Formats: sequence, structure tokens, C-alpha cells
Amino acid sequence: MPSTLQDFYPYFMAALCVWREARNQSQEARRGIWWTLQNRVGKSLFRPNLVSVVLQPWQFSSFNATDPNVTKFPNPLVPMDWQAWLEILAIAESPGVDPTKGAVYYESFPAEELDAIRGKDSWFARDKLTVQIDQVRFYQA
Repeated sequence: MPSTLQDFYPYFMAALCVWREARNQSQEARRGIWWTLQNRVGKSLFRPNLVSVVLQPWQFSSFNATDPNVTKFPNPLVPMDWQAWLEILAIAESPGVDPTKGAVYYESFPAEELDAIRGKDSWFARDKLTVQIDQVRFYQA
């Protein structure tokens, strides 16, 4: 974990993104989303650093102005949300090995909607799927 506030900021932003996107998911699915953020850094189509990756427009719905999560922050008075936050900070401190096999995309749409969505968005075609962790599917570029 970084030792200065300036160095901590990218990890805070990534943790906030994971919390907003996956606080109701398993710890391993959250770890996958954490790694998806890391895997995007510096890749073509994405931004050169972690904060820019998180804030890149239309990449993570929880940072879009129209998303209900855009103003949400972990609250110690909401036990389930706070517990999820602490668990996500543990991932930031010790991320372990990438369980996504280098994925740069993920989704958790209901299975019955996948065919229609895949018809519109080629980035999560079946042949790009690297792994599914609980309800979250991860994809390579």
C-alpha cells in the first residue's frame, strides 16, 4: 500500500470504482474487477494511468452522471457497504494473482440477455471470454 496520500489516491479511486460496481459481488469477483482496472492501464483504447482509467468516460457505469451510484461513497453507518469497502481495501493492499487472465472488460448481465447484448457489443463475444467468477464474466480485448 502506498505511504503518501498522493500515492494512495489512485488506489482509492480504483477501490471506489470496485465498490460502486461490485459491492454486492463475491470477494473473488471484486478481485477480478480490480485486476480489470489494472490490466487497462497504458493499453491502447484506454488511459495511461489508474485514475484516468477509472474516470475514462463511459467505461464504468458507476462513474457516469446518470448512474445512481455516481454519488455513493462507503458509509460506516451502513454495515454491509462498509464491510464491502474494507474487503475491497484488502484487495488493494494485497491484490494477489490476476484471476481474469488479463481481461480488460467485464459484465454481469443476466444470462437471458447475453445473446441480444452480444449482438450489439462485440467486446464481450463468447470467444473473448477469459473466465467467469460468480455472475461476472471477464473478457480480453
